[in-house]
Amino acid sequence: QKEEQAKQELELKQKEEQAKQELELKQKEEQAKQELELKQKEGQEKGEIELKQAVSSIQAAPQSFPDVPGWAQESVYYLVHKKVISGMPDGTFSPSKVLSRAEAATIMAKILKLEVSEGEKPTFTDSQDHWATPYIAAVEKAGVIKGEGNGKFNPNGQMTRAAMATMLVQAYQLEKKVHEELPTLFPDVKDHWGEKFINILVGMGISSGVDGGRWQPDRSITRAEAAQLVAVTDKSKDNELKMKKVSISKKFFTYNGPSLSSGISKEYGPREVTVYEERDGGWIRIHTDTGFKWICLVEKKVNMNKNFLTYNEASLSSGISGEYVPQIVTVIEEREGNWIKVYTDLGYKWVCLIDKKVQIDRDFTTYDAPFRSANILDYYGPQAVTVVEERGTWLRIRTYAGYQWLDTKKEAKYLSKVFFAYDSPSFVSRVSGKYAPQTVEVYGEREGGWIQIQTSNGLKWVNEGNINRSQVILNVPSLYQFPELHNGCEVVSLQMLVEHQIGRSLNKVAFAFEMPFDQAKLKNYKTSSQIWGDPDVGFVGDVTGNTPGYSINPEPLKRLLDKYARGTNLTGNDLSVLEDYVRNGKPVVTWVTVALNNPRAVTTWKTPGGKIIYARMNTHAVVLTGVDDNYVYYNDPFYGTKNVKVSKSRFASIYNQMGKKALSVD
Repeated sequence: QKEEQAKQELELKQKEEQAKQELELKQKEEQAKQELELKQKEGQEKGEIELKQAVSSIQAAPQSFPDVPGWAQESVYYLVHKKVISGMPDGTFSPSKVLSRAEAATIMAKILKLEVSEGEKPTFTDSQDHWATPYIAAVEKAGVIKGEGNGKFNPNGQMTRAAMATMLVQAYQLEKKVHEELPTLFPDVKDHWGEKFINILVGMGISSGVDGGRWQPDRSITRAEAAQLVAVTDKSKDNELKMKKVSISKKFFTYNGPSLSSGISKEYGPREVTVYEERDGGWIRIHTDTGFKWICLVEKKVNMNKNFLTYNEASLSSGISGEYVPQIVTVIEEREGNWIKVYTDLGYKWVCLIDKKVQIDRDFTTYDAPFRSANILDYYGPQAVTVVEERGTWLRIRTYAGYQWLDTKKEAKYLSKVFFAYDSPSFVSRVSGKYAPQTVEVYGEREGGWIQIQTSNGLKWVNEGNINRSQVILNVPSLYQFPELHNGCEVVSLQMLVEHQIGRSLNKVAFAFEMPFDQAKLKNYKTSSQIWGDPDVGFVGDVTGNTPGYSINPEPLKRLLDKYARGTNLTGNDLSVLEDYVRNGKPVVTWVTVALNNPRAVTTWKTPGGKIIYARMNTHAVVLTGVDDNYVYYNDPFYGTKNVKVSKSRFASIYNQMGKKALSVD
């Protein structure tokens, strides 16, 4: 007994030392502690000091503790309010700390409001001089405890869950409330010495085990668990134990909690069940082969007031299983994101009650399947879309024309040749820039091979169909210069370019007379002193052919082009540059010779101002309309032919000899 007392004194000193290290006490508390230490040294009021370190301390408890788990809060504060338990000196509750048998006896004495006398001692030999001696004596006298059967109580030993259950049943005389044989629902309780007492707590709904499948009777009980059992028992002490039976006449689901969103546990056939707990909304708690579970006796109905889709799982990416007309559905499960599980002709499927909206901030193309090689259905501008299905980066959306797919990922494409970037997806729109071959990200697509890309000037459009195609032939109108414009090959070629650009027909003669003319009269014709006009000023001579006529160079002819489009003088550029223009949707007026014959010998004359003009009298102009790897194509106003095919080498040879003169639009 002396050794036990010394041990108790040592434990007390250790507790006091720990409290000194952990707490920053206010001046008043420090003074009180010093007084208590002095009393300890003097051997006075030993039991009272130690009592303050125990669960049964009468020290003022805080209104709340920072470490109490949610499931135990109501019970802990219930007992705090009744002054049955309090927190630790540092202001915490220590919910996971194991409860000693002496602390359990103290709690029971307080909750039962037993008379506790300071001088009274229990019969247990190991509890004669303990800080909890009067409490142990009180609960023994009340018949709540009987010790360990060897004349000892083991006050400093750990309280097991089974021992706590036994103490509660005996303290509240719960056996008198049992009027029928109770089943053993937990396998680890079967044939345990505390089986009867545990079954009573379970039957009354006071305890539901540790994880729904075990009760763990021999495990030491924690402060939080003890608070839960004591508080719930105290609240239920006046309840009569009568097991309610419910007959369920059809298949039903059990749930992990009293909520459709808690997850379905299992499906069962019709049967009678025993109710262990009831909640609002028609929920009852029963015991199953998988532990305690919940059933909802009231079906939840949802009115689907428009056509709706069902899915294999609670996800837009799980696959659509069907589409249904408006109807009332029965909900068997709920998931985050407004998903409900319902019964359909294809079994249990999921429905999303809210539309998913996604903002598409660029032009986009829709397809009939989730891959780029699928059929293109339509083109749309930036907008918010309603998503009905997801597949990787692809979204299936609801449109006025039905369900269609779009890809949210920007596709990378390599543009293999020089390309022009347009303000809008049309060859008649303004060219904002010209770029070397490169890989680009596609932000949008439009019919006709147009793609939207990011450039130094912002989002622009490129006709990728023409750029990467081996052969490009533009549909340029074909015009015949005869009989009205015998000498008008340049202006008629320009008219073909303009009509292609503006999309409408023009009057051939009227258009011709819009071009600049050099009004100088022909003098000394075919002599060494011939005087005539300057093709850098305007058309030289008579364009109709009634009298001699010659030609006009690109720069003055551009003044006429500028009236209809933004012209560009390409004179001096190689044929490859002209090919770039054609691939980018721009026909090119090109100065060559009639029938691409070899150029004639140079003829010269002087302008009235004395400038010498060097001319080849078989000068001719055509409009370049197409290109492939080996050939170019052109419309020839001299013959009225369309897309005449000629080798690049032959065309380039004549084009170069005639001074690399060309005219197009930007």
